[in-house]
Amino acid sequence: MNIVPVIDLSAFLDGSASARREVAELTDRTCREIGFLGVTGHRVPQELSERLFACTLGLDEEHFADSIDRHVSVLSAMYYPDQKVPPEKGQLRAGAHTDFGTMTIPKPDGAPGGLQVRTARGDWAPVKAPQGAFILNIGDMLARWTNDQWGSTLHREVNPPPDLAVGSERLSIGFFHQPNNDAVVECLPSCRRNGAVPKYPPVLAGDHLHAQFSSQVVKK
Repeated sequence: MNIVPVIDLSAFLDGSASARREVAELTDRTCREIGFLGVTGHRVPQELSERLFACTLGLDEEHFADSIDRHVSVLSAMYYPDQKVPPEKGQLRAGAHTDFGTMTIPKPDGAPGGLQVRTARGDWAPVKAPQGAFILNIGDMLARWTNDQWGSTLHREVNPPPDLAVGSERLSIGFFHQPNNDAVVECLPSCRRNGAVPKYPPVLAGDHLHAQFSSQVVKK
């Protein structure tokens, strides 16, 4: 079973106002419930997802433009070799974590093993997408911008089944979107409705990333 909804963005690009609103509402529900979504009909440009998210959050479609025109994003190639030697008990290709930036766009490859997301029930489910689709997952910074209305969900990379371990090498491509270093990340106006109190103080995106990366350094 695929727990990650797949959203066709064609209607958002070419459809009526009601069709665009329907896509936005589905995106909002998905970001609140799981924080991962597959997208087809995307036509690739990064700006499209930013426009979709702004519309979904009840903001002007260009709301994030000034925060991402000098973004410091990273495109990473993550190599997972064959497992000719069985992994240690509990050892994974990548342990459970959230991503620090606004969003991550991994390109699924269908190889044995792969990405899993933790569900609201606390179990783990595989992340799958149709051929040609991308996966989007919400990062810590976008969760902070939305006052945690959208969740930065724990995910991990698991090992292939033992009978498929040999010949299971993978090259996973991921685009990690980060805003401008001087972008101010604070609770969005649309996320303060009904008396909601901001959970976090304003922070510069660069300072947030530096703090997050620094916290991962193991001190000897």
